[in-house]
Amino acid sequence: MKSLACSSALSTFVLAALPAQEGPPGPAAELAKFQSLVGHWAGGGTAQFGPGAPPVKWTARGSYQWVMDGHFVQEDFEVAFDGQPVPMVFRAYLGWDRENGRYVSATIGNGGSVRLHEAHWLEDGTLLQLMHQRQAGLPYAERTRTRVEGGTMSLAIDLLMVDGPLLQTVAGKLGRAEKGYTADWTTAAFQGAEPAPDLTRLVRSAGDYEVEGAMVMAPGGPEIVIRGTDSFRPVFGGTVFFGATVGTAEGLPGEYRGDVFWGYDADRRCLHGVYVSNFGEVMAMDGWWAADGQLVSTFAGMLQGQPMAQRMLLSFDDKGHAKAAVADTMHGTGAPFRSFRAAYRRK
Repeated sequence: MKSLACSSALSTFVLAALPAQEGPPGPAAELAKFQSLVGHWAGGGTAQFGPGAPPVKWTARGSYQWVMDGHFVQEDFEVAFDGQPVPMVFRAYLGWDRENGRYVSATIGNGGSVRLHEAHWLEDGTLLQLMHQRQAGLPYAERTRTRVEGGTMSLAIDLLMVDGPLLQTVAGKLGRAEKGYTADWTTAAFQGAEPAPDLTRLVRSAGDYEVEGAMVMAPGGPEIVIRGTDSFRPVFGGTVFFGATVGTAEGLPGEYRGDVFWGYDADRRCLHGVYVSNFGEVMAMDGWWAADGQLVSTFAGMLQGQPMAQRMLLSFDDKGHAKAAVADTMHGTGAPFRSFRAAYRRK
């Protein structure tokens, strides 16, 4: 499959250059491991938020379901802690990253976190995630282990902080439930998290847009006309910016759909986004505000087995609404080329 990733400040538009008789790529065989998670769950356990701190009880309800034409399992959970007025709510897209040959989890939470993590399946059926995190400028490691045995799911989260032994911070079990759960975007921010000014500035562009433009697959290649709609809104008290894209490309098969989430990375001092699509793409992007008011978005990774890097410039009108975007791409040893242009019209 030939594809081109255009990581926009608002969305990423990825379309496959396939012969007209072919359709989008099917889900990878590696995704079958996630089937054990699919369904509705409810349960609880204990959490310890610091060395020597008393254990706190928690209860949770959540659902796993196949989305994006079977390319991802969408995980939606709400976790309520005793003594906390606002529950923790998060969504994750669990999938297979074809370009890099790895399992991944694109995770969004109402604490303002937006991250793309690597995941692993162990021989005993445990889903393992080892995540390098930062808090107050200091690094720590978070290990999450999830395992389903029959109708029971066990969950364990351990932290390795700068000092001291491994902290077993979360432990619990969940069972199969009758009722499902979908992430409630109106939930307030967890533990009083507040949106960063850079993200609040991007939130001004919230709304529904008609998008029309063109993409170029390779230097000197023809422009392919693209059309679609982008819908964006703040969620979790404005700490995360969510967008949904639906589009088509002239002469290419199928409808393209994708979800993008933007948050603010305080340690790296930039906007950070994650993106998934119904073609199986998953990626992470960074964004910075330029002095002239444009948003500079960058993405670097692998494409068709070759390294690629892309910069996109998104401009806004005096009300903060998205106006236009252009992207330039370098792929392998080829020369940089203008790969994307689009105009946005707010509905």
